[in-house]
Amino acid sequence: MMSAETASKAACAGDDRFIKIPSRNTRAAYEVLIQVCNTCVIKEECLAEALEFEEQDPIHARKYAYGIFGGATPLMRSRMRKKNV
Repeated sequence: MMSAETASKAACAGDDRFIKIPSRNTRAAYEVLIQVCNTCVIKEECLAEALEFEEQDPIHARKYAYGIFGGATPLMRSRMRKKNV
């Protein structure tokens, strides 16, 4: 699990847009958030953590079900996991 110190370095730290993902996950809404991720110094760590958590604990992975993590949408992460199987 990512430390609080590492998480505090995230470009999205304190940005409510990452908490309140629109109920209709529109491409435009995601693109804005992905642009923030693309500037982030911990982008790779964030993506790796989301992928690992979703793989290891799919029942509790709902935390990641609608969010952007490491610049990847839920669909993008699902495709990444399927490629690694």
